[in-house]
Amino acid sequence: MKKTAIGLIVLMMISSLGCGTSKNVRIRLDGDKAVDIRTGQMLEIELEANPTTGYDWEVKGPAAKGVLRPAGTEYLPGSRLVGAGGIRIFRFEAAGSGQAELVFGYRRPWGEKPPIKRHVVRVTVR
Repeated sequence: MKKTAIGLIVLMMISSLGCGTSKNVRIRLDGDKAVDIRTGQMLEIELEANPTTGYDWEVKGPAAKGVLRPAGTEYLPGSRLVGAGGIRIFRFEAAGSGQAELVFGYRRPWGEKPPIKRHVVRVTVR
């Protein structure tokens, strides 16, 4: 009985090694990127930001509906100092197989000027 229990525990540990798919895929964006993820995973995209300047990131896309689903955004300040920057995080859930493109622009929300920074992420969901 004891040997059977130990054998089952070892078998469970070995089989769990192949199941190590992380739910989140996080990338730090400092240029255009391509990323492959699996259906059900969460894609987290980090961008350096400083909303105290009036600038912040906006995202256009995903163009392919049913591939990525927006799952929220948050801002994490880098310090408590007034005027200090931090990180803007965009989250997308991989809802279905296919390809999608996300276009990020760093701009002030008022005015007609184009973004001062722009990054593109091409996402393939399998």
